[in-house]
Amino acid sequence: MNLKSNLNFKGKFDLGSINFKLIMVFTFFTLFVVGLIWLLQILFLNSFYQDRKASEVNNFATDMRNVYSIDKREGWRIAKDFADGTDVDVTIEDKKGVLFTPSGSHKRVIETINLDFVDIKRKLADSELNEINYIYEDENNEKTLILAYYLTKPGDEQADESDDILYVIAPLYPLESTIEILKRQLVYMSLFTFLGAILIAFLISRFIAKPLEKLTKNARKMGDGNYEIKFEGGYYSEINELADSLNLAVSKLDKADKYQKDLIANVSHDLKTPLTMVKSYAELIRDISGDNREKRNNHLNIIIDETERLSTLVSDMLDLSAININKATLKREYFNLSAGLEALKPQCDLLSDKGDYVFNWDVEKEIYMYGDKSKIKRSMYNLMNNAIKYCGDDKYIEVRLKRKGNNARFEVKDNGKGIPLNEQEDVWSRFFKSSMHHRRPVAGTGLGLPIVKEIIQLHKGKFGLISDVDKGSLFWFEIPLSLGVEITSPEQYEELLEKRLLREENDSPQ
Repeated sequence: MNLKSNLNFKGKFDLGSINFKLIMVFTFFTLFVVGLIWLLQILFLNSFYQDRKASEVNNFATDMRNVYSIDKREGWRIAKDFADGTDVDVTIEDKKGVLFTPSGSHKRVIETINLDFVDIKRKLADSELNEINYIYEDENNEKTLILAYYLTKPGDEQADESDDILYVIAPLYPLESTIEILKRQLVYMSLFTFLGAILIAFLISRFIAKPLEKLTKNARKMGDGNYEIKFEGGYYSEINELADSLNLAVSKLDKADKYQKDLIANVSHDLKTPLTMVKSYAELIRDISGDNREKRNNHLNIIIDETERLSTLVSDMLDLSAININKATLKREYFNLSAGLEALKPQCDLLSDKGDYVFNWDVEKEIYMYGDKSKIKRSMYNLMNNAIKYCGDDKYIEVRLKRKGNNARFEVKDNGKGIPLNEQEDVWSRFFKSSMHHRRPVAGTGLGLPIVKEIIQLHKGKFGLISDVDKGSLFWFEIPLSLGVEITSPEQYEELLEKRLLREENDSPQ
């Protein structure tokens, strides 16, 4: 049998499929229920019937004794109602003869089953319990439940020196014919139930399996790189949720695929341009400006700038890769965040001198925090660098750092073309390129914002943007200052840190 026939066989007779398992579950459950019905109705029917009859007779006899000892006529009324409402014969007798027998039942009982009441009285007299209860079987194998009970004994208030005896005769009718009828009915019922269970199981399994088979088929297409497929749900909420999740995954994979292609194109261009510049100016130094010190230095500076650009590109890609695979660790230290931002001003002032950029600084002094100083400064620089690339024609950029409770909030605002609402969530994704046309006066890799996102998340912070098309954008992030309280001075930080370390030392096991 070849591979294709094996696959076809598995598709039709897969023992692990939902179809097969549901049919098996319903089948076994039906067999169990039908078997239980057969067991109860056929094997135990006689026992149930006799036990029920005996319980009914015993309850009546107990009620009769309680009432008869107080009011005989009330006892006779209860006996008559019980005999009239059932197939049970009731007789009350004393030493002088029959005191009560409703509707001539005593004569009918004697004539029908030929009971020997003398033998019953003898057995009752020999009983230590003052009652007897047994099943009598005649020569025709017909069974009768017999109960004899002393209603009064000498010494009782109502005895009158006589023994009043209650006889209850309950015929136990043979159930063989009834059982035979039940057997025939159960055969048909079992057959229809079994077939119905298989049919229901098959239909339910198809309702579940069919949409899952479609989802599996489309998932294979998605695995082959087809991101235009649409996952459809079925008749169940869980399958619909699965389809929605897969559609979301397809959408994100499609975006990631497009971003990756854009990245390859952008990175290829960013690599090719500086390499071309390095090669060209190296040739110029070799062929033309080698002996001219001024020209040689200018050409060497260009080579150095392009090399730094290449280094930045590679560094960004390595940093983002390290963060994404959780290899990046935070080198936490106590530092002045405000001073860290002030240290970035000279780089921005250099751009202001060269490109007429205007920076408006609003920095609150003495904001201290506990975190990775270099990564936090990298995040602030990336946001400012992003604003430089995409600011408007006025080249105006606002930079703000404020304390907000136990957090520090950093904001960068520009007056550029803004970002459409449907793209704002994607700007933090790798390889994203906005549909808006921007000038790029500063070369970059397009990885700055994803790096900011990962660094802020490592610090358990929040980030976001507010942007309107043709009005500009405001990028921000908030990071906790740590230690659970506001820190306004190095002395306060040292005091809190010392207390925390002391507490941790006391709490640690000895």
